Amino acid sequence: MRVLFGVTVLILFVVAVVLGAMSQLRTRCEVCMEFRGRQVCEVARADDEEAAILQATTAACSILSGGVTDGIRCGNTPPRSIRCGSE
Repeated sequence: MRVLFGVTVLILFVVAVVLGAMSQLRTRCEVCMEFRGRQVCEVARADDEEAAILQATTAACSILSGGVTDGIRCGNTPPRSIRCGSE
């Protein structure tokens, strides 16, 4: 009986943490980057638009770039398009 109670409390705790974390990610942004003739679009979710754009840009540039220097150059390139919305 004690074990069942402990497992139930643990499951409820995990569900509460997951739901709490998901509610913080209210903004969804899709950023399309073009670098060295290639284009990639990535989606990110964050608490605000600025953070979501930065995360999506970083994700896209990690695919497009071939190293640290190219990653920095890609990150400094203006996005081809940005679409954001709240959920």
